[in-house]
Amino acid sequence: ILGNTWPYCVTTEPFTNSRSMPYEVELKFPLADPTDILAKLERIGAKRGETVNQCDTYFAHPSRDFGQPDEALRIRRVGEKNYITYKGPVVDSHTKTRHEIELPFANGPETADQLGEMLDALSFRPVRSGSKQRTLFHLTWQDRAIEFGESIRLPGVPRHNTAPVSYTHLRAHET
Repeated sequence: ILGNTWPYCVTTEPFTNSRSMPYEVELKFPLADPTDILAKLERIGAKRGETVNQCDTYFAHPSRDFGQPDEALRIRRVGEKNYITYKGPVVDSHTKTRHEIELPFANGPETADQLGEMLDALSFRPVRSGSKQRTLFHLTWQDRAIEFGESIRLPGVPRHNTAPVSYTHLRAHET
């Protein structure tokens, strides 16, 4: 399944450590052919969901370099919904595990623009913007709801089991 021409990642839903801090776990793998993996997902029962547009703007901190510890501050628009996200320094480079805080705020592109203006007034500067489309696939496996797109979301899966669980499950159902 794995190749080297298309980025692919496995992401668990943020989990909480003993101090109640949410963490995101992310693994990225290249895929030779996304069509192949999508066909395999459908064969094992994944249902195609909606396609969503995500528009992101990342901001630089006014007094320190977010790039050195690999931190990020982002405003994301998903359709009409808006989120602001802080991604802390990576604590496990093998799985790109990091503290993540994501908060929704009022809907609409105008509101996202206003928050961007407020951050700018506070000396945060936009450094990168981009958009992407994601088509989600939904699958229930071992009593867990799994979302597949260009990322796979495995709620409640311990971080060290994330890749083997999803990859092994896909390999076991190949024909």
